[in-house]
Amino acid sequence: MKVGVIGAGALGTAIYQNISKNLRNVFLYARREKVVNDINDFNCNKDYFPKIKLNDNITLYTNYEFDEKTKISQMMLKANIFEL
Repeated sequence: MKVGVIGAGALGTAIYQNISKNLRNVFLYARREKVVNDINDFNCNKDYFPKIKLNDNITLYTNYEFDEKTKISQMMLKANIFEL
């Protein structure tokens, strides 16, 4: 099964970290190059979880080649839907 997470903010990173425990590879789309560099270089998302080491089974994308290369279905959930 291929799983992709769109967004590498706090919610996207938390979702990725959780599902990556049970899958061989998880695809993550990050809009900001800094986030991609932090995850690649330091294996953490310094903006949201600076003290948590992320799992190694991640493939990062910074553009929408994401769905063309991964061939996965996408479900998008607006992160601030939970705000009151």
